[in-house]
Amino acid sequence: MPRRFCARDADGRLGVKDAPAALLATARKRTRGFPRALEALVAILAADRNTTLPELLADAKRMPENVVEELVGEAFSRLDAQAQQVMQALAIYALPVAPVAVDYLLAPFEPAIDSAPVLSRLVNMSFVRRDAGHYYLHQVDRDYALHRVALGEPSNRGAEPLSFTQHALRKRGADYFQQIRTPRETWRTLTDLAPQLAEFELRYQAGDYDTAAQVLIEIDFEYLIRWGHVHLALEMHDRLQGHLTDLWTDGASKGNLGICYSALGETRRAIEFMSGRWRSTRRSATGRAKAPTCATSAIATPTWRHGSRPPDIANRRSRSRTRSALPRRVTKGASAWPVCTCTPVSWTPHARLRRPQAPTNTHPQRPMWR
Repeated sequence: MPRRFCARDADGRLGVKDAPAALLATARKRTRGFPRALEALVAILAADRNTTLPELLADAKRMPENVVEELVGEAFSRLDAQAQQVMQALAIYALPVAPVAVDYLLAPFEPAIDSAPVLSRLVNMSFVRRDAGHYYLHQVDRDYALHRVALGEPSNRGAEPLSFTQHALRKRGADYFQQIRTPRETWRTLTDLAPQLAEFELRYQAGDYDTAAQVLIEIDFEYLIRWGHVHLALEMHDRLQGHLTDLWTDGASKGNLGICYSALGETRRAIEFMSGRWRSTRRSATGRAKAPTCATSAIATPTWRHGSRPPDIANRRSRSRTRSALPRRVTKGASAWPVCTCTPVSWTPHARLRRPQAPTNTHPQRPMWR
């Protein structure tokens, strides 16, 4: 018999600590030895003091194959309404959160709620886990608690009064993470961006894809990609493809996804998404498409002027590619360098500049390009 099964009843009030060995063996047989199923047995006994372990095991004879889910559901159904809502709030967040996060999520439904004592009680009853002052659910408990919340419609996100649906609760949970962001000048590690990453996940799950993309665009190039989390940025942008309705946001997401593929050496995929970026921004009816500000703005079509100097490109490979794309035969003393008049950025990976066109011969005494 697993030791932690008996350890859940340290004071012996649940009848598990001093139970006969034969009864404990029956409990192991009924639960098929699954640790979470054994914990659920203890949770049922803690939630309903009128039930004894022999009575519970007698009912367990009819347990189906999914014994873990069945026992978790039985334990959940014996909780009071407030404890169920607290567990559902944890299921919405899907990551360890402090009690204040649960209070914020449930405030429209329970204005005076104080979830801290409820969470402590749920920990003692084996429903909730605690780690460094943050609370979370076992995946089986989370799936069951979330299943008990209606999905709702995307229109529920901004409806008043707030409805107790997954869409509405996830939108409010995302608003919580938006409020606890730290100042930009303090961002040094991925941990500092945890609120933005959690907000992205909740907005994505709520179907608010455009807002989720804007949260990601704010941190992907300057922070995630620069810090080396290219695969994380790529995976998040890739999930958004095909869901975005705002053309500028779609173009910016495609462009930064192209940068991720370029950084990983997948040139063909990079070109594919860079091209998709400009197809989206050119169709955009907003002025932002004329002056993009995302990381790929420096890959815009450049304006070439005869005799001008190129932008300062830090990447040597990009510089050599730029030189190789220029015509070799020029007039002596006239510079062959073009200039790009697009919005500059601090770093442009693998800039691919277009071959310059012959300039207008405004000075007959100066030979044109040959």
